[in-house]
Amino acid sequence: MGGTGLYIKAIVDGIPTAKIPQSPALRENLAAKSQDELFEILAQLDPIKAGSLNSSDKKNPRRLIRAIEIATWNLEGKSKEFKERIQKFDPLFIGLTSSREYLFERNFEGKKTKKETIEDWKRQEKKYAKRQITWFKRDRRIAWFDITKPNWADSVEKLAKIWYSSNDAKKN
Repeated sequence: MGGTGLYIKAIVDGIPTAKIPQSPALRENLAAKSQDELFEILAQLDPIKAGSLNSSDKKNPRRLIRAIEIATWNLEGKSKEFKERIQKFDPLFIGLTSSREYLFERNFEGKKTKKETIEDWKRQEKKYAKRQITWFKRDRRIAWFDITKPNWADSVEKLAKIWYSSNDAKKN
């Protein structure tokens, strides 16, 4: 997944493979291969990575070629050349959530009718929200607050003050 989740991960955790350069010669060699052939090559080079791919990635030649490129780089022992120094952050992750029913009841303001808004939301926003939830739920650092519960904002504020105090103490 790209978007917000990936940007946050890149800033906070870093993405070690981002520094691995593209290999035009390798890409040219792999360009004519089918997705099945690409997956088989990856499975031979890096069976763990191949096994971790979801069905979408297994069918995506661009992602398979990049995975092969990274696996080849690592096998050649070049991965030690890029020891990325990542600034250590102590971020506070706060996620706001609610029941699906609550979200479904809310409507967007604008020029569309209520019915059009709900239909658009069903087709597009729901899918996007599901992908976002799936992405962020994996991160155990996020403190989730249900916005349908009373005093949720007070709980967020309390946590933020505790976090801020502990980080301020570390600086002194």
